[in-house]
Amino acid sequence: MRKSEIFCNRTKIITQPKNGISKPIESIGNQLNQGDVCKSGIWIYMIRNSDEYQSSIVKFEIDNVEDKEVIFSDETQKSQISVLGDWIYFIAEAYGADKPAEMDLYRIRTDGSGKMKLADTVFSYVLCEDEIYYDSAATFAMSLDGTGKRKVLREGNYLLALDAEWLYYEKLQGEELIGPYRIRLDGSGTEMLLDSRIDSSAFLAQGDSVYFSVTEESSEGIPSSTSIVKKTMDGTETLLTKMSVSGYYDVTSLNKEGKWLYYSFRGKLYRFDASGSDAKELIYSDPNMVSVLLYGEDLLISNQKQIVYIGKDGNVVKCFFGT
Repeated sequence: MRKSEIFCNRTKIITQPKNGISKPIESIGNQLNQGDVCKSGIWIYMIRNSDEYQSSIVKFEIDNVEDKEVIFSDETQKSQISVLGDWIYFIAEAYGADKPAEMDLYRIRTDGSGKMKLADTVFSYVLCEDEIYYDSAATFAMSLDGTGKRKVLREGNYLLALDAEWLYYEKLQGEELIGPYRIRLDGSGTEMLLDSRIDSSAFLAQGDSVYFSVTEESSEGIPSSTSIVKKTMDGTETLLTKMSVSGYYDVTSLNKEGKWLYYSFRGKLYRFDASGSDAKELIYSDPNMVSVLLYGEDLLISNQKQIVYIGKDGNVVKCFFGT
């Protein structure tokens, strides 16, 4: 592909995907919540980090959680698992006695064969139908087999998420990350979505709307409330829900499916109708909740010790990692 630079308010899309579009296999909400579990077809894939130097990738059917199949195990810590077709993608972090940790992107077949390293020093990635976007000081893209690497954004811009036409990122300004921003994959425009630094765990973009959390403080500088706000691209902001707090509590795991907006707050997972009602429904309670993934009306929740699957019928299935 011929390289071309497109200047968009000081941010450059250096190379473009074919037709300016690249379709991720996961929603933006799932990308931002990416962690140690994912779902593909009838299978649940998860990472089991048994100790500091050993971890495994296992799979099972949700109707048969006791019959787990160990696909691969080695002396690395693994994270950010995704599955496309017959391939599992993940980041592996290797520790050495005389060197810093190395976080590299790998893929391996679902039968445990064909393991290969795709890229060195990868902090996050987004798996698409025909390529991979990843953050490694700068933002790069490559084919699914690791070939054809190309730089997409220069150093100092950090990948958050991707949809078919937009790339979401934060920008390093001095020692602080600001944003998030979004820029079209064909380079035809860039927008700053929020004018303050927002942790990506409390940020969600969907279509022309952005959802984020805001904490208000008392005159003594102590947090007094946390709100979830919807902002549209014309600048209109709508308060969706507000919670009183008496300490430092963050909204995390923002995700959305249809009209339902999900969020975690103080160890409890809630959902409410984001189209107009702030009546909250408690879905699940777990003080160690790490990520919340949505697959249609099904939920996958992980907390480093167990996987919780909640089907559209409301039935809860727990799968413990074990030791």
